Parts: sequence; C-alpha cells; structure tokens
Amino acid sequence: MKRVGLIGFFGWGNFGDELMLRCWSDAFAGSAIARKVNTLLHRPYFEEPADSVARRFDALVIGGGDLVHPDAISPLYWNRSWLQKPIVIEGIGVALERRRERSDVLERLTTFFSSEMVRSIGARDGASAAWLREHLDPARPVGVSADLGFATDLPAPVPPRDDRMGIVLRKVPSEEDRRVVRRLLTWGEAHGVTMELLVLATGAERQREIEGLRSELPRVPFRTADSIEDLMRAISGYRCLFSAKFHGAVVASRYGIPSLSLRPTHKISALACQLGDPELAMHPSEFSDTQLLEVVRRRPPTDSVREAESSAKSAITRAVDTLLAAS
Repeated sequence: MKRVGLIGFFGWGNFGDELMLRCWSDAFAGSAIARKVNTLLHRPYFEEPADSVARRFDALVIGGGDLVHPDAISPLYWNRSWLQKPIVIEGIGVALERRRERSDVLERLTTFFSSEMVRSIGARDGASAAWLREHLDPARPVGVSADLGFATDLPAPVPPRDDRMGIVLRKVPSEEDRRVVRRLLTWGEAHGVTMELLVLATGAERQREIEGLRSELPRVPFRTADSIEDLMRAISGYRCLFSAKFHGAVVASRYGIPSLSLRPTHKISALACQLGDPELAMHPSEFSDTQLLEVVRRRPPTDSVREAESSAKSAITRAVDTLLAAS
C-alpha cells in the first residue's frame, strides 16, 4: 500500500482540524496507509529532518483549514522538503483577516504552489481561491469546494432538547465574549432556556480552553467531551448553537441545528452565503430579545446543506484518486 502523509494542524485537538484528520483517515482506509507527518506539537514539529520525514511517504496531502497566511509561513505546512513527493492541496483557506502581506512569504508560497509536484489545488471558498490565483501563480487550476467538514461522517444524533442551547467560545474569553455570555444567560433564563458552554476541542487545546473558562467565566458551567464524535453528538442535541468556531456552525447545519456567529470572519460569511442562511453569520447583538427568539427557531436550508456535503465528498474522492494514481 502507498504511504500518505497528512499535513495540517493535526494533533492539537482543535475541533475543525481533527474533523479533517478523521475525514482523510477514513477516505484512505483500505487503499493507503495515511498518517499525519508531525510527531511533535511544537516547533520543529518533527523528531528528524523534514527531508527524512518526506522520504517515509509516497505522497502527501495538505489541508484543509486556514493554512495560508499572507504574513507568515509555517515549516509544517509549506516546507520545501515536501516538494520531493507528489502533493495534493485540498480544502485550504487563506487567513484574509490578516491584512499585512510580506513579500518573502509570498515568494516562498509561490515557489511551493507553482511546483510541478503539486498535482491539484482546492480551496474552501471563492475568496481564498481568488487570492491564491492572484498572488501565487499556482501550477494547477484552483478548484473550490465546500469545507471538508461537510464530508466527515456524522454519528447518529441525540434527541434534541427544546430547552437547551450551546455557546462555543475560542481560547481565552475576551471582555466581549463575557458580555455576550451574560446577555445570553439572561435571555435564556427569561425564555425558559438553559444555556451551556461547550468546550469544542479535545486534547491539549481542550485543556487550554478549560483553563480560560475557569479564569474568565468561573461561575458559568461548561461541558466537555473526550472525542470528536461525542462533541458532534453534543451539538446535535442543542436547539441552537452560538458559535465562535466555524466548524461548530458547519456541524450544526448538517444536523439541522440553527446557529449564530460569535466571531465575524470571511469564512463564516462565505458559509452563510453558500447555504443561503444569512443569519448564520450574524451576531446575537444584532437582534433584540424578541427577534432572537425567532432567529433560533429557523432551520438551515436542507437542500443547500446536502449540496455542500456532496461538494466536499467529491473533493475528497478526487484528491484520493489523484494521489493514488500519482507516481
């Protein structure tokens, strides 16, 4: 069997990235041996030179997630040692909120994306694809598909409770986060709804987020889980999800759970546009208490969600077929 190296922010426990690691592992099961390339969760990420790491694999997959930063380059994702093997880049996004661009970073990225060893390139959204085409002179046409989180197999949902909603924050809660949580708790109490903080992470990332919640929101109960599957099940049981994490919204939409965004980004705006669900990208502060009660009762458009699932699964299939055929 071919040995495929998986390159991404894998192993730290961030929910979205672990979804994608699981997605690739499942996609290659039975046809290749797929493993993440990094053995360390800190620089230099490897216990041996990157050239030696590359030689352990027959081909490499990079993605998905926001792996392209215009102002910084990661030796994990865009290491020139990877260019000795056939590479598929799939499901990636550009961190467009980072306005600064460094010429040396763009030069390094251009060298990578224009290499003939790159066999295909897929972006998660149109804005990221446009940036890649404009700045990096890619060797292959840049395709666009739905986020790879739409391709992950979902566990069976748990029966939803009309009186429970989830709140997902990122890392250490800010003053704005604390203000929003206080408002949602007050609103929920007035409408007979129990609000629950969900730590949407596992491993080291989960521990960091728990410490942040204990420090900044010590009186607010929170929920954790040991696995990505249990976190998905937790989301499936909510009436609504208020999420600062993009992939919380992705999974909620797949379960038919409405969500609102606690963190405006281009990718959540693109997702709302793709699904035809504009409220998905809106912040609770944009609604009165009465309006909020209506917004949390809506349903994500089923047809659009199914189209996104089909798009992401097709992208995964094409990427796997491309790598298995590469020599």
